[in-house]
Formats: sequence, structure tokens, C-alpha cells
Amino acid sequence: GNWNARDLLSGGAGLQALPWPVQIERLHVDGATLRFHDVASDSRVVFSDVALQTGALRDQVPGSFSLRGTALGEAASGDEVKLRIDGRYTLAQQLVAGRVDQLAVRLDGDAFGLKGATGSLQAAGVIWQRGGEGIDLASATLALRGALGEQALDATVELPALGRDGPRVRGKDWKARLVVRARERETRVEAELPAPTPSDQGFKAEALSLKLAHRSGKQTLALQAASALEVDVDQGAIRMPGLRGSVTAEHPALQASKATLPLQA
Repeated sequence: GNWNARDLLSGGAGLQALPWPVQIERLHVDGATLRFHDVASDSRVVFSDVALQTGALRDQVPGSFSLRGTALGEAASGDEVKLRIDGRYTLAQQLVAGRVDQLAVRLDGDAFGLKGATGSLQAAGVIWQRGGEGIDLASATLALRGALGEQALDATVELPALGRDGPRVRGKDWKARLVVRARERETRVEAELPAPTPSDQGFKAEALSLKLAHRSGKQTLALQAASALEVDVDQGAIRMPGLRGSVTAEHPALQASKATLPLQA
């Protein structure tokens, strides 16, 4: 049959007023297989060897959970990722709200075009309300490494604070870094967003800082820029009004081997 988790969790006034018919003291699942089909994109994902252990699943009763499994993508993609998730939880309002502390997510395998990828998400806490319409993430760090053809990719994102209320997003001191290496080439991109604030469609910020450094043998290219930022979450649109900065290149063919140009858009 069909299961719409969001509808079940948000429910209506009548559903939320009902007591839980079953009191679960612990849950243990081993060797399960879950199959997901996204009708819109016609993509399929299979989770095999799923193992889940939890404590009591009752309102305001703290517990811990552990989830293990292997995610298999479409046969043609060859994606296969081992998944591990651990944390401590406290549920509220019949799953409509709650929190997870000491969240640790780990991914290992081939996915997103990366071979031998390792990914992780560490968060001090995650709080959700209204069936996931409101979410707050505290002290989170994301990391992803892997091989993209002959290139080695290393990416990290630091999110000391991130909150969402519907489409409105807020946060503080976001930082991201991406490094791609291949033999004698290296590209490094860094971004900092100190004070993103909510907008009707997503979030905005008065100061986005960008740095890019590329090296290939004896040739280098460096970019530094700053701009305001406007992000529409629903439309997936990004605007950077007032972008300003500079581009510096070093190359043996250049006069004095170096040139700097202003950047404005």
C-alpha cells in the first residue's frame, strides 16, 4: 500500500488527540528490506540488511537508537552505500515533535558519482515541530570525501545554528570548503555566511564572502569576492546582487607574470 509519512505525522486535531493504542518499550528490527519508488522521477532505492534498535517510543521518555543498512541505487548507477545512524531522542506530541541529541550519521561506499566515498553528519541536537515543518539544527558539521574520476574531492560544511520554519530559513556563521585535487592541479573554494536571516521565500544575507584558488603547475588563479545573497528555497533560485571583488592570475605569458582585474556583477 501507500504510506505518506508526513500526513501521518502531522495528522489532524482528531488524530493528535487520540492516545497511542500501543505502548512500545523497545523496538528491534533485523535483516529487513525497504523499497522506495519516487514516482515523480521514476527512481528507485532499496535499503537492505536494515537493522534498527530503539528504546521506548513514548512521549517524553528519553531513549537511544541505532540504525544500520545498505542503500542500493539503480542497477545502472552501481551506487551502494553503507549507512549508520546513532543518537539519543525524546519524542513529544505523538511523534509530531521531539528532539535528537548526539546525532551521528556515517556513509561509506559509492554514490553521487564518487567512488570510495565517506560522508558524515555530526550534530549536537536536532529539534522538530509540527511534523517537521519547524526544524532547528545545532552545532552541525557535514563532511564528504571521495574520488571523482582521477580527482580527489574533500568537502566540509559547518553549521553552528540552522533553523527552518516552513520555507523561512535562519542561521549563524555558516562556512563551507571544497578542495579538488588531481596530480599537479588543485582547486579550493571557501564560502562564509555570518548572518543569514529569514525571508518570505527562504533566507537572505548582507555579506557573503567567497574565495577561490586554482593551481595548475606554475599557473594560478585567485578570486576574492563579497556580495549580498538572496535564496528562494521553493524555486531553488539564488541571487547575488552587488557582487564585487577581484581576480588575480599568474602565468608565464603575462607581462610581469601576474595580472589583477576588478570583478563586478
